[in-house]
Parts: sequence; structure tokens; C-alpha cells
Amino acid sequence: MALSYKILSIAGIDIELHVTFLAFIVGLLVFNPKMALLLLIVFFFVTAHELFHSFVAISKGIKVSKITLLPIGGMAVMNTADIKPIAEIQMSLAGPLFNFLMCYILLGVMSVVGLPLANAFDVIEKMEFSLPLIIYYSFYANLLLGTFNLLLPAFPLDGGRIFRALLALRLDYLKATRVARNVSLVIAAFMFMLAFLTSDLWLMIIAFFIGFGAVGEYQGLAMHESLRGMRVADVVSRDYIVVKPGDRVTSLLSDMMRFRDFSVVVSTKPLSVADARSVAELPERSRLGATFSDIAKKSPKFTVHSSVEKIVEFMNSSNVPLALVYDGSKVAGVVKRVDVERVRQLRQAFGNGFKSGKIKGY
Repeated sequence: MALSYKILSIAGIDIELHVTFLAFIVGLLVFNPKMALLLLIVFFFVTAHELFHSFVAISKGIKVSKITLLPIGGMAVMNTADIKPIAEIQMSLAGPLFNFLMCYILLGVMSVVGLPLANAFDVIEKMEFSLPLIIYYSFYANLLLGTFNLLLPAFPLDGGRIFRALLALRLDYLKATRVARNVSLVIAAFMFMLAFLTSDLWLMIIAFFIGFGAVGEYQGLAMHESLRGMRVADVVSRDYIVVKPGDRVTSLLSDMMRFRDFSVVVSTKPLSVADARSVAELPERSRLGATFSDIAKKSPKFTVHSSVEKIVEFMNSSNVPLALVYDGSKVAGVVKRVDVERVRQLRQAFGNGFKSGKIKGY
């Protein structure tokens, strides 16, 4: 089951709704339709906030794949592992600056239509759906979005990214991220304790969001650094079996039992791949009669010169157990997660001394 669903694409950026967002809005529509409509207005500005981040990122040569909307906000999915500190500051400022610009525009609208800002809380408290309510609610939504994102130095908020970028002007990027992660975890812990004492569920959810976001940011960058410069030759394996699409899975059960990282290349056109996990994902009642065409998954044609990081990104995003590597028109081997992880751990243990199977000093 997909966890998010695309609703439109803007400038090549997919806008997706997470299932939790859909459930949240549907629930509000049932129990509080007015609040649901107001939150849809808020999420219009959340989406625009993320789009402004994305437009600046694209101008800096960073690929943005999608924006996902969650009940607690939006998240632009982009690869910022190699971003320069100044570029990250510019990108992080873009979202809050859009929100502050909207605040000034809405103040101008209030002036033109004769809506005093002093009346805002009275109108919002009455919750009578009207043009003044929409204008006031939009103003405070943008003010809160811009201020909260900019002033709180915690991942994955904009303030946390700006804080990390400022640190990265003096420290290397991984160390700067580690410091920013630690600060984010302290902030998240404080917010959680405050939420617990005040019984504030939303604050507690935001605390978890910050905590998990901070840990994920550091882990993602650490993984990127450990894969940097890794060659396909270091991880490619020629330990696989070639089968026909119509061969029954049960014909190789004994091999699956003997080899923990059992790998199969299926001679479809184009070639596809499978492993023991692919068999386990089949419904139990259909395993006995299944053929390899039932479990095979497509793999793009990576070459011996491909980036290992790109191959890992493909396997993770596509839930494919291994990837085919070609040398010209011939299959040179397969890359498996287990082999990448083994080499990654060796590189972490021996640092730059581990290169192409050789360790300096040995």
C-alpha cells in the first residue's frame, strides 16, 4: 500500500498527500468541517512555503523529487548532502520569507477592505466562516509558519538547517550536522517534557517530529559520507543464479536454504532480479505454484562506472533487493545491500586506509 498519493505536479515537483494527512482531514470534515476548510487554506501556504524552498534548491542545481504533506506540515524531498553552506542558508530562508511576504500582502488587503488587525482574535474565536475569518486566519498562519520555522534552531525546521549551515562555515559538514542534531534533540526533549506537563498532544507530536527528523538527517548524511567514493568494483558480486521466467520457485528451495544472501537473475527482457525475500513476500498459499516471473523485479542498467550511492538509493526507493551491473552489453554482476553494508562498515572502521580491498600498513 502506498503511503502517499500524488495530487498534482508543479514545475516538475510532485505534490503528494500522506495517508495520515488524508485521514486527518477526513476526520476533521466529519467532526469539524469549518476547521477542516481552514486547515486546507493553511496547507495551501505550507505547500507554497515548501515550493519556495524547492525553487531556490533547483536554482542551486539540487534535484527536488517531491513535496509530501503531513498533518504537522510539509516536507520537500531533495538531496542536500553536497550543498554549500551559503546555498543552504539561502534555500532555508526562502520558505519563511515567503510567509512574511504574505503577511505584508494580507496586511495590505486588510487595510483596503477595512479589517482592523485588532479585531482578528474576536473573528477567529467566533469561527463564523466568512471572508474576514479567511483573511485573519491566513495572516496568523503565515506569521506562525515563518516565525516557528525560522527561529527554532532544530532539524528538520528551517532554523535548524540555517544553524547547521552556519556551523559548516567553520566545521566539516558531518560534524556541523552532529552538533545541530544534538541541539535539536535537546530542544525536542524540552518540548516533550513541556507537552507532558501541559497535556498538549500537538506539542508532543512536534517534539517527536523534531527528534526523529534530527536523527534521520544525521544518519542520512553519515550514510552518504560512508558511500562517497565507493566503487562498484568494491561491492559487485558474481554469486548469482540465472533462471527462466517460467521456472518454479520451489526448484531452487534447497539453494535458498543454504545461501543466506541467495540471488537470482531472471532471463526476462530486460533482465530482472529476485532473492529469498522476494519469495517470502509472496502470499503463503501461492508460493508452491509460483514462478520466478511472479517475484522478479526490474532493475535499471547500472554500469561498472555507476555511483554506488545511486544504486543504493534505487534499491531503497524501489524496494528492490539487488541491482544488475553491466559492463558494456554483458552482465558484470549484481550489487546487494549486504555487500554494500559490509564494505561500508570496513570503510568506517579503517577510514581512508580502506581502498579497493587494500588497507594501508598491512
